[in-house]
Amino acid sequence: MVIGLAGRSLAGIEATLGFGWRKRVLSTANWEVLVDRIRSSEDETENKSLFMGTNARDDSPVLIHRDTFREHAHILGDSGAGKTSMGVMPLVTQLMRSGDCSVIVIDLKADDQVLFECLRAEANSITAKLRNDRGDHASYPFRWFTTVIGRSSFAFNPLTQRVMNCVSTDQRTDLLQAALGLNYGNDYGRKFFGDANFEILNYAISQNPEVDSFAALDHILAGADRFPLHKESKRAASNVRSSVRRLARIRALNASRSNGTSEAVLGNAIELSEVFTKPQALYVALPPTAGISSTADIARIFLYTLLAAAQHHPRPRKQVFLIIDEFQRIVAKNLELFLQQARSMDIGCILANQSLSDLESADADLVDAVRTNTRFRQVFGAGSRSDISDLIETGGETVYGARSWRFDNTLFGAMPSGMSVSEARSPRLSVNDVLMATDAVGRNIACVRRGQGFAQYGGMPFVMDSVFHLTRPQPYDYYLRSEWPPTNERLVAATLADGTTSYPDGGAEVLDDEPSRSKTAENGDTGEVEPVQSEASEDETVDEITKLYLDQPADREALRKKFKKAVRRHKKPPTP
Repeated sequence: MVIGLAGRSLAGIEATLGFGWRKRVLSTANWEVLVDRIRSSEDETENKSLFMGTNARDDSPVLIHRDTFREHAHILGDSGAGKTSMGVMPLVTQLMRSGDCSVIVIDLKADDQVLFECLRAEANSITAKLRNDRGDHASYPFRWFTTVIGRSSFAFNPLTQRVMNCVSTDQRTDLLQAALGLNYGNDYGRKFFGDANFEILNYAISQNPEVDSFAALDHILAGADRFPLHKESKRAASNVRSSVRRLARIRALNASRSNGTSEAVLGNAIELSEVFTKPQALYVALPPTAGISSTADIARIFLYTLLAAAQHHPRPRKQVFLIIDEFQRIVAKNLELFLQQARSMDIGCILANQSLSDLESADADLVDAVRTNTRFRQVFGAGSRSDISDLIETGGETVYGARSWRFDNTLFGAMPSGMSVSEARSPRLSVNDVLMATDAVGRNIACVRRGQGFAQYGGMPFVMDSVFHLTRPQPYDYYLRSEWPPTNERLVAATLADGTTSYPDGGAEVLDDEPSRSKTAENGDTGEVEPVQSEASEDETVDEITKLYLDQPADREALRKKFKKAVRRHKKPPTP
């Protein structure tokens, strides 16, 4: 009672004299001020650092050197914990403001428009500053791609990217196979199906090197049953045809001159090699409602096309930061190889997902791969037992002093007669520590491996406080209610209906390596088979008719008849 009254008296004296606790360093209101001070600092180490929050122990600022994110980062947190709003968005904003790197955000959740609007507003602000300093032509471009039906999107055609002109047919096939997740592994059964996919895709591309869209490739693969390949390979490669067929229906993914896309759209299409030349921002919205299978394929296409573009882009290259929200949806066995190669190609990956268990699938277990290939880790809420156990096991050890008392029996009962202290090793974090550290809004556990600059924490996890960098009601609520940009002459409307062209007779005829091979006719008298010369030279070939079919829509009925005639002319007769 006396202690309580004394405490209240001291608190009253401190309040009267102004000796209260100091205010917290970080808040939503002063986030902009703190970031601007860091960016304008004359200290090079501080100027090259990103402000991530404050240390919960002493309220000291946590400044992570930007080079740390060149070697990848992992942000973890269950739904609603703030990994996107307090982890990804402040980080993306600061990367863009540096003005010397490109930022690509692949949003596999895209449940609201705040992240999109945040990138768009930052790009507009940077462009305004550049034009004020350098002239009217300076800019920080911002483009977006989406598969949400009815929304505007910049075109992105993987098959017309500049890097496709720099690779061989086999490399082109490998890139598409990896992007579509059609390489299943190296054991006997998986390798057979993966090789079958490669064989079919490789033959289709080698016979049609000018194919410029998935729609055209789908048209070619529709005639795969007539490919001069082993029938078991054609039967086992059904996945490649279904994957290409899905992508062929997406209009924004198939923009090309052969299907009549306007020059304005093609001139403003997304070209991934440009992100290594000029700083810019790209937002890719692939929500699960737009099709889980196709969105995963498209995300992987962006990843591997970006990596191929980096490999064939001469140095020096602009640094590119690739942020993937809910990246567990594109987990595949070859993602580990991507992380290993991206670092040397000036691509820093920032991965965000809900739980470590999301990285464990029947085909791949990427928990160790992600942990090994990331230097910075941030955990907003550990909601599963595996996440808590992982923090405890990787948090290091410490030494605790354990006290024990010795009691002797006396006339007055057991009385303490001595005390001993022993040391015991124990994990630095307990279950209670993890739960309490991630309970408060914005509080998280961070870990920096191979510390650099001001982030020297010995590789040990520490508790950090982060905040929303967008104030309410403006601009957060404004971003939340914003409308998606309308379609104009530079954009296309995302739709499925216009992505597929109806081709005659169910697919193109693809000939083998001996196009002059003669047909045979059966001799009714002797039963012998005699060669009959092909009439292909007297009329258009199947490929020529197909091109006419695409270029002359008004004459398609007549061309359809020609196509059927040409197919009959080239079909092989049954073996006698």
